[in-house]
Amino acid sequence: MSDRVVLITGAGRGIGLGLVKVYLEKGYSVAASARNPEKAKELKRLQKSDPNLILLSFDVTDESAIKEASRAVQKEWGHLDILINNAGIFGEKNQDSITKLKLEAANHVFDVNLFGPIRVTRAFLPLLEKGKEKKVIHITSLMGSIDDNQSGGYYAYRISKTALNMMNRSLSHELGKKGFICTVMHPGWVKTDMGGAEAPTPVEGSANGLFTTISRLVPEDSGRFLDYQGKRIPW
Repeated sequence: MSDRVVLITGAGRGIGLGLVKVYLEKGYSVAASARNPEKAKELKRLQKSDPNLILLSFDVTDESAIKEASRAVQKEWGHLDILINNAGIFGEKNQDSITKLKLEAANHVFDVNLFGPIRVTRAFLPLLEKGKEKKVIHITSLMGSIDDNQSGGYYAYRISKTALNMMNRSLSHELGKKGFICTVMHPGWVKTDMGGAEAPTPVEGSANGLFTTISRLVPEDSGRFLDYQGKRIPW
């Protein structure tokens, strides 16, 4: 097995699955998490054919399951080089009016999109400290850019991603002292269940772009908001 190890959350489909494939092709050992990996047929197929892939079962809202997964990675490799917090949800469709926004549903979006990455990062931080690359990547969205918001709406999703961006900025200051690079990255408008069929970017294009950009990150990129091609995005 490769001594370069990456953990990718939300790996059962879409961008997460695309990232799993790219990192395996590039020679990494991959820990891929999904809420129910047994139902992720493509991920299961990859596991059977590639010994460098292990599957982890946890929901990013379940702290005890995340900690159990960190123990599994500790046992398998003893360290982690890259963490990609990819798992996220869009939430209910009716988010365009503040009077119709269901706060309970919005809270769940925050629990997954913001507090999920916090839970995962905290649980795996001791393993990342033992790694060589020390990169923490949060998959965000252009919809989290305040400057780019020219149409409004999508309250829960937009706000959760903006909050994730701010969390990462603080994280970059805290962990930068230990040699970490912490970056939020927009994967593009991608042809996934969330992105829809009209999206212009195929999963493979996004995943390959993300891999290349993550590989080229330097300490000066920590705390920045980048797209999958490495271009800076205004806050």
